[in-house]
Amino acid sequence: MESYFNHDELIIGSVEELEPNFFRASVAVPSNQVQLFLKQIQQAKESESPPEEQDIRDAAKMLVYVAWEEVAHRQDRMNVGPPAFDPERSEGVVQKGKDFKIVISGPLYPKPDLDLICDLDLSADLLEFQDSMIEQELSDQRLDLGKILSADGPAQRGSILTGRLSITMPAKGAEDESSVLAQDGRLRLPLVGEDCAFGSLVLTNSVSKLLGATSGEVVWDGPAPRGIHSVLDQSIVRYSLAVQKVEHCEPCSIDAVVSHYEMSGESELRSIIESGIRARIESKNTQSREGALLQALLPFAPEIPPSILEQVEKESLEKFVGDLQNKGMNESEVKECLNSPQRDLTLQSAFVHLKQTTVIHLLREELEISITEEDLLQSIREQAAQEGIRPEELRSRIMKDGQLDAFQASLTVRKVLRSLLAKIDES
Repeated sequence: MESYFNHDELIIGSVEELEPNFFRASVAVPSNQVQLFLKQIQQAKESESPPEEQDIRDAAKMLVYVAWEEVAHRQDRMNVGPPAFDPERSEGVVQKGKDFKIVISGPLYPKPDLDLICDLDLSADLLEFQDSMIEQELSDQRLDLGKILSADGPAQRGSILTGRLSITMPAKGAEDESSVLAQDGRLRLPLVGEDCAFGSLVLTNSVSKLLGATSGEVVWDGPAPRGIHSVLDQSIVRYSLAVQKVEHCEPCSIDAVVSHYEMSGESELRSIIESGIRARIESKNTQSREGALLQALLPFAPEIPPSILEQVEKESLEKFVGDLQNKGMNESEVKECLNSPQRDLTLQSAFVHLKQTTVIHLLREELEISITEEDLLQSIREQAAQEGIRPEELRSRIMKDGQLDAFQASLTVRKVLRSLLAKIDES
């Protein structure tokens, strides 16, 4: 006599593909298997008493998912979450002596082709250490510890520009340009080098365009910032910085930097800077390879069912409109944005994210990757070290902000990508 739930006893009736990669199936769980399932749940809870009503409801929910897993297995496909339950066509109540009959539906995808993925030839822009990087970092330290002077004359190296940065691209089928991004902030022109940062955006080869700026608008064309480039149809965009204020910074001496960090001399300072730069380069190169792999995985994403794309589009536009309204935009301004490239960019980003999330989920299952408590602690320690805070402080912040699921999801992506990179390097 059987004493454990047997997946092979599940009776799968019709399985229909309603749309690409979206299936509906009817499943019957024999009454004896239902009782075995309930028994195993009670044993897992170490309970000897008969199952209560809540236990039975929980068992029904779990049986729905188990049945969906079995449908996927017999179709040689993979699922990415619990199915939709059709209450009108189901007898989804666990009752003694009765079969558990359900109709469920959802996406089921083909297994990813690991062999093809491991043959990928990844091209990523990897950094190499150069002595000039020490001078760049040292210059930044001198500016960080320098004095801010009142505005006087045009922008020069070391100047701080405050204003509103807009990024635009030509609208499809029109001669005018439409905004992709606009935000307020400030940037500092470095003492050496051609790149500068506006918040989290790195503006490549922009310093020469900004030297000499005063209050007013500075416009130039340049490479799209990383993160925006991947979802645009073009790599060159137009920048416009409406300068509101120019401040100058008088850099401190190298000796002042040495004294500030209580080091023995300039030689020790340069050595510490070099070690820090090399560590950052290693981290950035890892991130670059992971980013290149994530982009390369997009063609391996399965076809997403139209019904799911429609739902994602609806949710993305609702959030898009909500964000605009939270910024104080009126109805006419919101409508204008809904007819701009911002809308297209929002949807394109959402669809790309959906494809990446789906293929990562399938690969995680195929590679049998799970996130352990040690993985979580190690990731928290690494991020805390980067932020210069204690791991306990970071973990407390993550829990307080309700970001644990998002943190674990990000960790899962990194673990899948690193596992794949190791396989690619071996092949």
